[in-house]
Amino acid sequence: MRSSIPAAMVILLIVTTSAALAFAQPTTQVSDADSLGAALREGGYVIFFRHALEDGEDQNPVDLEDCDTQQYLTDEGSAQARAIGEQFRTLGIPVGQVLSSQFCRAYETAVLAFGAPDVLDVLTPGGSLPPATREAQPNAIRRLLATPPEAGTNTILVSHNGVLNPITGVTVERAEGAIFAPDGAGGFALVTILGWDEWSDMALSD
Repeated sequence: MRSSIPAAMVILLIVTTSAALAFAQPTTQVSDADSLGAALREGGYVIFFRHALEDGEDQNPVDLEDCDTQQYLTDEGSAQARAIGEQFRTLGIPVGQVLSSQFCRAYETAVLAFGAPDVLDVLTPGGSLPPATREAQPNAIRRLLATPPEAGTNTILVSHNGVLNPITGVTVERAEGAIFAPDGAGGFALVTILGWDEWSDMALSD
């Protein structure tokens, strides 16, 4: 059974700050593939992935403990997830903490790309959360994006566009990763968004 970290324990995973948490704004600090690849190898970024390509329908209500009641990764989606992980390893991008939604399609995307993640309630779409967790979700997501990773690593979040977009205004398609740069003062900036097959472009320019 997947281990799940309840919303009440989010504080153990993130650095709480009294500063106001900013919405994501584009930055051009690493505007080309060469400098972005080098920057990611140094670590310090939070990368929010939307799960890979899926099919089927979620039952109503969904049983978060039963993958048979949920949408599932297609063979193509599984291949996308594996390709992401292979590109990270080829590029030497260091991965630290990996967190995922409770939904199986997000969890399985994380497993295929990076290995078994910790499951975090607030990365799950709000409609499947209890009211208190749903209310806490926006600030919890902002804190996750604003929290600098452990030195020399990048934090990976695997979730859903319906979690990211309403909170930040950033849209991610299936298997895309939005790269965020925490500013160390409670805010974060969107660097860029890469598709599942675009990470290797950085290797071509190095």
